[in-house]
Amino acid sequence: MRRRQAACFKKDTESITHTSSDQFGEMGTMQTREKPVAVYKPGPVKLTEFPDFVEKMHKDSDLLFADAYKAIKEKSPKHPCTVAESQNCRAKNRYTNILSFDHSRVKLRPSDDVDGSDFINANYIPGYTSPSEYIATQGPMLATFDDFWRMVWEQNVDTIVMLTKLVEKGRIKCDKYWPDVNEPVYYGDLVVSVTSESNLSDYTLRIFEIKMKGERRSVRQFAYLKWPDMGCPEDPEMLLEFVKSVKEHNKRPGGAQNAGPMIVHCSAGVGRTGTFIVVDHVLQHIRDHDEVDVYKLVLDMRNHRCNMVQTEDQFIYIHECLKAFITSDEDDEEEEPEDEHLYENTRMGEDNIYENTAYQNDSL
Repeated sequence: MRRRQAACFKKDTESITHTSSDQFGEMGTMQTREKPVAVYKPGPVKLTEFPDFVEKMHKDSDLLFADAYKAIKEKSPKHPCTVAESQNCRAKNRYTNILSFDHSRVKLRPSDDVDGSDFINANYIPGYTSPSEYIATQGPMLATFDDFWRMVWEQNVDTIVMLTKLVEKGRIKCDKYWPDVNEPVYYGDLVVSVTSESNLSDYTLRIFEIKMKGERRSVRQFAYLKWPDMGCPEDPEMLLEFVKSVKEHNKRPGGAQNAGPMIVHCSAGVGRTGTFIVVDHVLQHIRDHDEVDVYKLVLDMRNHRCNMVQTEDQFIYIHECLKAFITSDEDDEEEEPEDEHLYENTRMGEDNIYENTAYQNDSL
């Protein structure tokens, strides 16, 4: 009987030891006797492995995507926004909880010694080629039209990317900050004219002429029409084609190689804006590198403006865009070599943001 008891005790101990041991495999999978549990492990991914990586992230109802985005939210820095919160600047914020960090905000030239005259709800965002390659900003308000065009002029902006319609589902997302065609309007000391407007299949292209004291400049606005409120473009190729169109403008002969940052805005300037910037950034990055780390890039962007890439679905959509680009680029590499130089050297929406109704007279 003692031998039988000893044998039974030995079997029970072996069983306990087996089920309590953790063994980690690919994608941080924790192997147990009952069922493997996936754990997201941050780090760069080889481009050759990226399509398979995305498929693994989608398993178990996007479990790994959820873990990765949760980690981004938990690790996102919280920097002071003292200027945006000041009494003189509060009315310039479209949303009360989407404010510009002090350390990365775009500073306008102060005017008439007015407190807060240097403020606009906008932040510099690093890109692949410059630490201030982009300016992420909110959709202009009636009270900030003059400030917006001052920023365009002072920052020598050549390109404006607009990722929202003026009204979506009955809600004002952005006020019309430009004049009608051939009807110049003064915005402060600047005269802005729309010299042409072309309605293309997925976006509207407007050419602005800006004048001040005899100096004239040309600015293009790409207003994307296929990004629905609380959703995303129907497929990744639609956004990829739009990003390509914007990039071709910057690469055109005699174009604005010496221009300043690209302004990108939606309504709050964090969700769709962040998604566009990440896609544009990674497409440049992968031309010179054989690996990519979308997780790290999004986290780095959030060090410069709050809530960039605002939803988990936007985070997933970025991966789908990159996956589509990699696979199509492999197929078309020999057929269309002229495109190679372009980047050398969802329930998508703006949830959980609070409209600044105390300082606006719209119907939001």
